[in-house]
Amino acid sequence: MRIAAVGSAPAFVVPDLTQPTGGAIALYVVIGALTGVASVYVTRAVYGVEDAFEKLPVHWMWWPAIGAVATGVGYDNIGVVTRRNLVDAESPETSIVRGLIARAPVATYEDESLRQAADRMVIAGVGRLPVMDRARPAKPVGMITRSDLLAAHAHRLDAARRPVRSLSGAR
Repeated sequence: MRIAAVGSAPAFVVPDLTQPTGGAIALYVVIGALTGVASVYVTRAVYGVEDAFEKLPVHWMWWPAIGAVATGVGYDNIGVVTRRNLVDAESPETSIVRGLIARAPVATYEDESLRQAADRMVIAGVGRLPVMDRARPAKPVGMITRSDLLAAHAHRLDAARRPVRSLSGAR
């Protein structure tokens, strides 16, 4: 199919490569060894964070929300990095996290209604909001998603459709 569409020429032209010198190969070995050692420490750090999450006194389903909100906690909530920020980054492998923040964080408070949270999502064009403690605005207490709002709405609709029974048993 490809040959019929674009021909049989290579998609990417690779220039002729020269044989690396002994010094270059030695440098590659050193860089590889240092990268391997660094990867051990990074892996241990990741496992350490995972182990710390297991000690949290909350259900495991909250772990991603806590991790997402924690990226801004302690830094005056400068912003939230989303999957789209990472996908849209020109060079994600060399980008600095702060440079990927596209807007100030949008949050809701635990004493606000679901309608207010939904309105904030629509206005900000986001699909989830960290839920903050009004007394301590830098303290996240949870996360609410568009799916959570729809589930609450479905529950309300379902309850409204159920017939109300009287004490006499008639509908």
